[in-house]
Order: sequence, then C-alpha cells, then structure tokens
Amino acid sequence: MNQYSDILYFSKNPTFTTGAYKKEVKKKLAKQDFDLLYDQKKGGLYLNENGSDKGFGDGGIIAILKGAPELTSGNLEFV
Repeated sequence: MNQYSDILYFSKNPTFTTGAYKKEVKKKLAKQDFDLLYDQKKGGLYLNENGSDKGFGDGGIIAILKGAPELTSGNLEFV
C-alpha cells in the first residue's frame, strides 16, 4: 500500500467480504484470509494486509462510507 496515493496495490486477485457489525469484522473476519472487509452497519471499509493472522497487519480502516450503503464485490473494480 502506498500511503501517498489513493491506489491500493494487491499482489493477487483481492478478496472481499462483509460483516453485519464492526466487532464481527475486527474479531472474526480479520482472522480469515480476506483482503477487504466491510462493516455493513457503520460503513467502515478495512484493508487486511496480513491474511489470516490476527488483526489487520499494516492495514486497518481505509474508508468510511457515509450512510453505510450496501456494498458488494460487484461495487468494487480491480484493475
């Protein structure tokens, strides 16, 4: 991740999942091998840089989507 740009670089095809609330995203889903996690209740989009290890590694929250809109992998474009 380059902290000076709005572009995130992934070394493989990124994976995405959603959680019903922040605790589920931070405690349960962060221990699984997803690159991006979305908190459906609060609108937080998290980058998980350490795979299935505990926590997010050097990642963490990268965006808060106002109004917590519905977000699916179809809403994200990876090039």
